[in-house]
Amino acid sequence: MMPITRISIGWLGHFLCLLCAGFYQMDMQVFIDNIFNTPLMWLVHSSTSDLANHYFLFVNHIGSGNVAVGLSLVFSFIAWRKKEKITVAKIWAFVIGTSLMAGAAKVIVSATRPHLWPSLEHASGSSFPSSHAMAALGLAFIAGWVLHDAKYQYLRLMIFTVAISTGIARIYIGVHRPSDILLSWLIVISWHFWITSCFTDKFDKQPQKI
Repeated sequence: MMPITRISIGWLGHFLCLLCAGFYQMDMQVFIDNIFNTPLMWLVHSSTSDLANHYFLFVNHIGSGNVAVGLSLVFSFIAWRKKEKITVAKIWAFVIGTSLMAGAAKVIVSATRPHLWPSLEHASGSSFPSSHAMAALGLAFIAGWVLHDAKYQYLRLMIFTVAISTGIARIYIGVHRPSDILLSWLIVISWHFWITSCFTDKFDKQPQKI
């Protein structure tokens, strides 16, 4: 099966899983909030301080979708300069798939934002899924594809730390529930493995050099 066909089938499967997760969460919202979301949100919010405000607002901005797309262009250029054309293809299959998945799911699910306290930043649109969490973690996976040499291990760790902090930041500033973040992460993790397998199965024995 050609990679484009497998990618399309995988995208549809992940998108349907994302929709099911979103609608299930809405149906069980009160129960999930009472036993999981609300206690964890207050726990995160209990660490409020000026330093925490500055840190989480900072990672919230650098973990946004626009920044992730911009850095994906940078990583694509690096991979292209290294003559890793398969990596470039993986990056954009992953980025485009993630963006379409998050955007369409937000429109269809249309979940309300939490209102436990005045949020530190205005956020419009659906609470589910978290496009910030998906974009930031997705960028961490892309960095792993491109910066795979051992000398970049600390840079990869830093990018991954920012990705996780972005998800926590969305909870901290009061615009997402923990379940929004966790489900968004799970979809991106699964999508990452699917994209990797699509290209590995087809090209694992072929050189990446142009």
